[in-house]
Amino acid sequence: MKRLSWILLLIGLSASAPKIPAGMVKAHKITFKIKNAGITVDGSLSDLKTEIRFDPKDLDKSELRASVAVATIKTGIKMRDRDLQGRKYFYVEKYPQIKMVSKKIKDMGKDQYKGTFALTIRDVTKEVEVPFTYTQAKGIGTFKGNFTIDRRDFGVGSNSIILSDNVKVFIELTAEKRD
Repeated sequence: MKRLSWILLLIGLSASAPKIPAGMVKAHKITFKIKNAGITVDGSLSDLKTEIRFDPKDLDKSELRASVAVATIKTGIKMRDRDLQGRKYFYVEKYPQIKMVSKKIKDMGKDQYKGTFALTIRDVTKEVEVPFTYTQAKGIGTFKGNFTIDRRDFGVGSNSIILSDNVKVFIELTAEKRD
């Protein structure tokens, strides 16, 4: 379940039009899903901080950076949220942020992109590929993407016969375009 927090970090992958500072982000939504005892657990993260430079016509100069506070994880059960923030999972006291930084962005055609990101959870950094869409209307850019990670790759929890290793993360972000 704590994996959910790191998923939030992934949301940071979202970007917007040329150089959009954190204050220009209009809205964001970071959610995740993981199976626990055969039941899908839904969660979310908030307090997203971003640095976005995104230009669909110049992807080599585009950069997406994001971080999210692990302490904002919400699954609908406060006791579970506290457990996820503890040492066994995200260890929020020592590793308070999940971070994501773009390394490469490829145009896949028709508003579709694939980003390679360095994702850091619990001081472990791994590359993840994130397919996402980017659309723009009236100066507002919208990013939507999702990806799956293995929580154990980041030291979140241990082997479990009831908790899935795979966490699906969903990110949506809207930001004002800035010239």
